[in-house]
Amino acid sequence: IRDLVEKLPIMLTPRWTRNLCQPIAIRNVIGYLAGVLANPRAIGQTFEIGGPEQVSYQELLRRYARYR
Repeated sequence: IRDLVEKLPIMLTPRWTRNLCQPIAIRNVIGYLAGVLANPRAIGQTFEIGGPEQVSYQELLRRYARYR
């Protein structure tokens, strides 16, 4: 996201940027990973993680651009 916003300040976005995602902070990802490492019941399991908000990649690009 950073590279797209900073290197291409004006661009036509492809269709996939309208897909929704659930952005999550790195510190939360690390917290989840640390939690499952200590839990033997987590071995071989799959966990879906994501933030509480669903936004499009296009919106993430806009938000990052405003932030920068």
